[in-house]
Amino acid sequence: MPYISVQLSSPTDPITADNLAKGITHILSNDLGKKEELTAVNITYSSSSQWYIGNRSLDTRHEQSAYVDIKISEGTNSKAEIKTAIAKLYELLNDQLGNLSEVSYITIDEVNQTNWGYGGKTQHERAIKRTESGAIDTAFYLNKGRKERAVSFSSIFKRICT
Repeated sequence: MPYISVQLSSPTDPITADNLAKGITHILSNDLGKKEELTAVNITYSSSSQWYIGNRSLDTRHEQSAYVDIKISEGTNSKAEIKTAIAKLYELLNDQLGNLSEVSYITIDEVNQTNWGYGGKTQHERAIKRTESGAIDTAFYLNKGRKERAVSFSSIFKRICT
């Protein structure tokens, strides 16, 4: 359930915005294992005349820049996965925007699961629901329960027969 805020140094057309949102969602899904249906991307822009790098506006530098801030649940990805995602996100931005300044920042903030949620529930609550309360909300957990009961039944049956 990542939230991604993308700030661009100039307005972009709807097709480029769509390509960015789809590309970012794809990278987070494939490289960080995030669910596409829970990924939110917000794209905004500032005027390049008001975006400065090294005391010079991007208007005078003739470059594009971006700031991407991503929020994910703490402890859900390795340093290597995050490193790969940042590299791919920069490449996507450069491909879509062209002439992207190296001084374009991508942050991936890992938020504590008790301080992060959606639909009125924290990620911590969702983890408890799946592991402690017995409530099952996906086919994965239904199948997991069936397998555990089958193993349990099998071991009981073996003890009775021996």
